[in-house]
Amino acid sequence: MKNESVMKLLKETEHDIAVKRTELNDLEALARMLRRQAAGEAKLEAVQVLPSIDAPRRPSTPLSDFIIGFLGPGPRSFAEVKQAADNAGLTAFTKHPGQTVNMALSGLKHKGFADNDSGKWRLTGPSIDAEIEVSKQARFPSVL
Repeated sequence: MKNESVMKLLKETEHDIAVKRTELNDLEALARMLRRQAAGEAKLEAVQVLPSIDAPRRPSTPLSDFIIGFLGPGPRSFAEVKQAADNAGLTAFTKHPGQTVNMALSGLKHKGFADNDSGKWRLTGPSIDAEIEVSKQARFPSVL
């Protein structure tokens, strides 16, 4: 009898440990996402959405908005766009971050915001091209 109660208590304790371990893993994942988001916010301040994009044409998702700002300085590969979105925490809660970024880029291409030339994504549109040059010169004078 005594052995059965000890075994029951042991089983309950092991279950509690498993529950706490899951909670801890969830908290650690949240902390990692918040760290990436905090680091990404600093990058978002440095690369802002171009002012020439007027309100009616602007994309409606934070990821698309971020991508437009990220592509502003110049063409980027898909891997660079995906990594930047990951670092900014914009794909943290998706099962397939690459697919999420790909769909955002496809939407931007369909709406005329971006295009993919030779594996590099870039902003498009006659109203944006001149602003990109001015923006690049203003933000990155030492690079040009």
